[in-house]
Amino acid sequence: LSGVGSNARFARADGGWVDTVFDDAGFASDIVRQGSASVSAISLGFGVEQTSALRYFDASGNATSTVALQGAPGPSVANYPLGLEQDGEGRLYLLSSYTSGDPVLSSFLMRLGSDGEPDWSRDVTGSPQTDGEPFAYDFDVSPDGRVAVAGVSSGQGWIAIYDADGGLLEQSVAGDFSQSFFYDVAWGRSGELVVGGTSNDGDGWARLLRQYSDDLTPGWEDVGGADASFTQAVGADHLGRLVSVSTEACDFNADIVVFESCRLVVRKYDADGVVLWQEQPEGGDQEFNGPVLTLPGFKADVEFDRFGYVYFSAQHNFQVGDGSSRSEWWMQKHHP
Repeated sequence: LSGVGSNARFARADGGWVDTVFDDAGFASDIVRQGSASVSAISLGFGVEQTSALRYFDASGNATSTVALQGAPGPSVANYPLGLEQDGEGRLYLLSSYTSGDPVLSSFLMRLGSDGEPDWSRDVTGSPQTDGEPFAYDFDVSPDGRVAVAGVSSGQGWIAIYDADGGLLEQSVAGDFSQSFFYDVAWGRSGELVVGGTSNDGDGWARLLRQYSDDLTPGWEDVGGADASFTQAVGADHLGRLVSVSTEACDFNADIVVFESCRLVVRKYDADGVVLWQEQPEGGDQEFNGPVLTLPGFKADVEFDRFGYVYFSAQHNFQVGDGSSRSEWWMQKHHP
């Protein structure tokens, strides 16, 4: 996961892969399938000496090649990947964090062609076109190649849409809260967008799910209670139904700058924002981590297969049995 001495690990839950640990990479942030093969975004190196890279695997899970990517504008102390996506033409899109001074954390977006060579790179934070100096937490690619990016700018949730050539089409900053963050974004079936995040009007952090049209006009929203809760992931299945993954009722640990002792809640919505079902995995209320503020990108995630089954993951605290616990990545498959 994170921290000194951690290593990137790859495993397949159903099939022929065995666990593989790489001692040259601190962590893997995302993986996509390419036919029978796959490719992952990894952080080469450790500590402040990190470089975003792609690692390619064959159908048996053997690493075949690694390509380091320097998409940050100018010199940077370090950069590491936040997410990886693929469009219908096989082109890869990489979102990465980089550090270069002020602001402390910045982000860039890159597209690579089907041959793996970079097509373009966009400095999300430092661009004069973006409002403020936004930091992007996650993104999603539409079937026509548009890229929706979600993050925070000047203490408020920020969302933007880039065209297939990396041109900024639309952007919007949430202005109806004292503070807000957008942690994830997903394209809906009809071209609308849904963002997940958190908002604060002075009485605490509340989970937030909000719909936007493709011109970024706000639509319906679902806001929870102000109990230190965060919608960290959102996704849309092939029927346009939405699933959110939230860490709720968290405690803040100032020593390691992380929200912890959270319960995990998964909700499924129809396209109009009506809750269809709700699930709280595991037996306790205080087993999961919320946002890790020093490592953006270390957050819950959600995916779907072609049948509509829901797969979600989160950072979980496994009870060892002697009163202590260890951090692990946890995953569950759920019926549609």
